[in-house]
Amino acid sequence: MNSARELIPDVDNYARMKVYGTPTTSEFYLGQPQGNIYGAKLVPNQVGLNRLGYTTELPNLFLVGASAGYPSVPGVIGNGMNVVELITGESVRKQDTINPDFSQARRNS
Repeated sequence: MNSARELIPDVDNYARMKVYGTPTTSEFYLGQPQGNIYGAKLVPNQVGLNRLGYTTELPNLFLVGASAGYPSVPGVIGNGMNVVELITGESVRKQDTINPDFSQARRNS
């Protein structure tokens, strides 16, 4: 958090929860081999369209995490946003207020 505070001095005012961990923490609590945070192995049959999706055979049960969608922390955040949009039908992504034409062009491409 000290690194974050250097960039955003009042970050503690916005954080509701802080979770710290190491690869050992991930292995113990999440069962991730050697603390792996990237989900399923990134081999050809687990990349792109072959990756596990968000929907399941059970209604209203969605998967989100490093094995469903894209791996890594930013990937998981994006996965969560995708599932919210899938469920609600509404965009949760911030609109580009600096250049709205660029934002609109990105959505239409």
